[in-house]
Amino acid sequence: MEPQRDKTTGAKRDRLSSRDLAAIARGHLAGMIILEKDPSHFLTTKAMSRSLRVSSKNIEKVKFALKRNNYPSQNAFASEVGLSRATVTSFLNGRPVDFLNFTEICEKLGLNWQEIAHQDFEEQNDPAPPEAVKSQNWNGAPDASIFYGREKEIAELKEWILTDNCRLVAVLGMSGIGKTALSVKLAKKIQPEFTCLIWRSLRNPPSVADLLADLLQTLSPQSGQQPSDSTDENISRLLQYFQDHRCLVVLDNWQSILKSGDFAGHYREEYRDYGELLRRVAEESHQSCLVLTSSEKPREIAFLEGETLPVRSLVVGDLGEEARKILQAKGLSGEEEWGRLIFLYRGNPLALKIIATTIKDLFAGDVGQFFKHSLALDVGNIRGIVEQQFLRLSPLERDMMYWLAIEEQPLSLKDLRGLFSGYKFSQVVNTLESLDLRSLVEKAEEEVGSKFTLQPAVMQYVTNHLVEKICQEIASFSKNQQFKLLGNYPLQKPQNSDGQTGQPRRIFVWIKNQLYTEGNFSNNSSVLENLEEIKASLQGKPAIEVGYAGENVEILLKALNAE
Repeated sequence: MEPQRDKTTGAKRDRLSSRDLAAIARGHLAGMIILEKDPSHFLTTKAMSRSLRVSSKNIEKVKFALKRNNYPSQNAFASEVGLSRATVTSFLNGRPVDFLNFTEICEKLGLNWQEIAHQDFEEQNDPAPPEAVKSQNWNGAPDASIFYGREKEIAELKEWILTDNCRLVAVLGMSGIGKTALSVKLAKKIQPEFTCLIWRSLRNPPSVADLLADLLQTLSPQSGQQPSDSTDENISRLLQYFQDHRCLVVLDNWQSILKSGDFAGHYREEYRDYGELLRRVAEESHQSCLVLTSSEKPREIAFLEGETLPVRSLVVGDLGEEARKILQAKGLSGEEEWGRLIFLYRGNPLALKIIATTIKDLFAGDVGQFFKHSLALDVGNIRGIVEQQFLRLSPLERDMMYWLAIEEQPLSLKDLRGLFSGYKFSQVVNTLESLDLRSLVEKAEEEVGSKFTLQPAVMQYVTNHLVEKICQEIASFSKNQQFKLLGNYPLQKPQNSDGQTGQPRRIFVWIKNQLYTEGNFSNNSSVLENLEEIKASLQGKPAIEVGYAGENVEILLKALNAE
């Protein structure tokens, strides 16, 4: 080992050759001292970690070095140096890599490895096994030991987080689809890559100040530092920790802090600072990852995400054939009907577990018998899954959901624009986009463009909800002399091209039946009297005020009188 002079001071210092470094990596030269400007920075190689990482302040420097050396991509550099892309990505983002790989990359990029390495060897004199120094806090996380499928989703999320170094990832999907279980399973699989892991549920959401205090205390309990009164300062402290340590934080049920009765993704007033937390986690440089689950996509995600950006979102969809394992575990028979059941509930794990329990209890587990009794889709607990999202909608979103349920067939944006002719086109687009952010609409790509519809279970719930509301309006009209939904939607299809009267819609049959069965009226004459009273009240009123009420009342009276 030849002594070299420091370029700055002229003093002699020992400098390791590549051969020496290779020897160190193989476990030789164990007693050698590495001297620097400040010799305390580096101890004997016996005390050195088997891996090194770029310090947070030098991350931008090494990324610039890659460009300066004319490497068009990480893949190109990895191929040139003979290392995996994952290793190169870890190096460039300040994650630990093998000691020899670290020095080899530095040599290739013309960097002084001692100057850019994170100088924390003093803390590693007698390093414990990696597992022993990791911190995990799973407060409130559910058991995900029984887990079906989702291999593709987990693989994609792992690549985003571990290879692409995404700082913010959203796992999205409608209620019951399995977002929470997926987040737990993902975190369990990738936890060895992190020095600390925290899982928190926002079902009963804390203020952002309380959340930050919790995270900082959990991540660094020995600091003894009290949270600041400034949210910005506490976020800065959290991000500093994210820069210095490789952390994974999972926040479940993000929709709990979002506003109801408005378009998707807007915060409740008392939780607005959560948006600032997301923005800074997404935009500021660090080596950690925040994963959130939500039935609504936060606006920050929508604005900042991209295929090559450090912010991504995954919409969790149909469980597919793996859903059969749920039905099998429940002990159901009639396997030839399982595919139909899975299709109707779009592979929603929670919905399938609920419906499977009903089939087991009431039909001895026979799926075929369940369908024979026409009970598919109309189970109370299933309605609850959709209801918790439906009740969060804005009035215009509900209106669009009602139309999609009434029409039953997929509608194009042009179709929807026609149905909402009284609104600006931008309002129609924003409403449809908001429903998409909530994972409540399905999109079908056709030759003429995209069309939109509802999942069968969602359509069933929305139709039932509309039927109940219209029946209530009819039943209570004699008391309050008011109606709204009865005039907003046609119960009969429009005339066809030949001028023939349109056929009654399915919703018309449901309303007619429910007027009798739900206890709204004591007998047929009461139904007729209420409808006649509504008809009389419409006389002389302008068409814009009457809407569809006149024709709806007429076809109901005609059908009921015929019976």
